[in-house]
Amino acid sequence: MTMTFITNHIKPEFICGFAPDMMPSGGENVMNDISKKSKNKNHNEAMEIAHLRFAVIAPVIQGVFTEPTKTAYYKKVAEKPLKMPDGRSVFLNYNTFEKWEASYKRKGMDGLIPKARCDIGMSRVLPNEAIDEIYRLIQQFPRINATLIYTKQKNTWLNGFDLSQVNSLEDLNRLLADYVRMRNNSVNRNTGETPMERYSRHIDRIRFPQSRAWLDECFMSRIIRKVNNDATVSIDSVMYDVPMQFIRSKVEIRYLPDDMKNAYILHQGKRYPIRRTNKLENSRTKREKLPSIDYSLNGGFKDV
Repeated sequence: MTMTFITNHIKPEFICGFAPDMMPSGGENVMNDISKKSKNKNHNEAMEIAHLRFAVIAPVIQGVFTEPTKTAYYKKVAEKPLKMPDGRSVFLNYNTFEKWEASYKRKGMDGLIPKARCDIGMSRVLPNEAIDEIYRLIQQFPRINATLIYTKQKNTWLNGFDLSQVNSLEDLNRLLADYVRMRNNSVNRNTGETPMERYSRHIDRIRFPQSRAWLDECFMSRIIRKVNNDATVSIDSVMYDVPMQFIRSKVEIRYLPDDMKNAYILHQGKRYPIRRTNKLENSRTKREKLPSIDYSLNGGFKDV
């Protein structure tokens, strides 16, 4: 196995195996498995990758690297590509090497063996419901990234949802209620208790909303906009009419993205509704002329 980037860092025995005093726990069993499954190509490739990974982290494990810190060593290694068992040359981030080190310290050589995909042989085509949900998330949250979309999709009720079970709105509500009940009564692996148990145990700490309107306002988006001369503001590239008294002023607008009909300007404790602009109607609206400025009063010229 060619390792052109580590000649000054890793001892030769690390490339083909292990140093005599560094045989990891369980390593003998792993090597026996290799001899028993020598005809298994996938297994052999996995072990070759594990040896490659060990060769990279070995100087850190043994404490023989010459750089000031192990991070500096990993960064130096990351400057050049790693030649994989299949002949590919790949660049890896130094953080990857730190993860290999942590895995080795936890599980020994087993921690360096690549894990087989759990979805091998399964279709990875997204169902139409999932695709629609992705588009909905992007439209509602324009700045959402792929990681958040994946998280929301993974945790959403629509993941694995069978549309054939729904024949009416009542069916849909029933399935949703069953799902919520199931989640609330399933033990969380981090807390060791169900959400319902945790809720009941700390119910004295829970603050209940004053009203539905109060709760909606807590979740409202709040933005500052300068009102245009035609008494409009732009929100997500959509124009809205505002009271003309706010022309050229900066105003605070509060709204729910999915309920723009109830958006309003909050000014001195009062609410002033806004509405989506009707361009034809807006063009015919007469507005008071703003007073002209006489710069001569400030010592300027009259023809300025």
